[in-house]
Amino acid sequence: LEVQVSKLKLLKSNYLSMRYSLEDRLLKKVPKDIRLTEENIAGCEADMALYAQHKVDGFAGITVSGTAYGKDEKKDAGVAILAACMAKTSGNESVIGNYMGFDLFLAYDSFTKTFKMRMEGTLSYRIDLGEDAYGNITRMDNALASIPSRKQGYERTLSELHDQERNLKEELEKPFPQEDELREKTDRLTELDALLNLDKHESDTIGEEDEDRERELPEESSTQLATTL
Repeated sequence: LEVQVSKLKLLKSNYLSMRYSLEDRLLKKVPKDIRLTEENIAGCEADMALYAQHKVDGFAGITVSGTAYGKDEKKDAGVAILAACMAKTSGNESVIGNYMGFDLFLAYDSFTKTFKMRMEGTLSYRIDLGEDAYGNITRMDNALASIPSRKQGYERTLSELHDQERNLKEELEKPFPQEDELREKTDRLTELDALLNLDKHESDTIGEEDEDRERELPEESSTQLATTL
């Protein structure tokens, strides 16, 4: 019975540990993730509006390193981006211009040995730059055109987070499944311990009485012997 109670207590300890982890996720992590995801959705919506405001048929024009390039100067703009890459002397990110209302930041990744551009509106959109003047601008256009897809991804994540929140609440409402068994066996073990302790006490009492009798017998024999003499 002691072994069974010990196993049940271990199971309950594991259950409580898991419960604390679930509570932490429900009260801290999931709400934080929901808040950040909602902010990202709002950011995508703001950037979609910014992109729509500047979007035109063909090339919309760009500012690179302080020089503005018009809609007919796409090649020159692409060359200017490559020149900004070649002029970069450190790996630290630095602003180089603006495209469709998005600030352009350029950085060099020494590990991959590639130049990376970050387009920043409310959120940021990153691309790897290549060596083709037209190709880099196409990559920038593709990144901005993908904002609606990015928003849909955040919306799916938000739905999953709400599902997690509901599931966590349901799990936390479940009690320890062997609680009744643990309580019954713990009570029975307590009862048996009490009985065993009582038996031991009675046995010790009887043993003490026998020892008292043994100590008394020599005294009686000595008295009788003295009387006889």
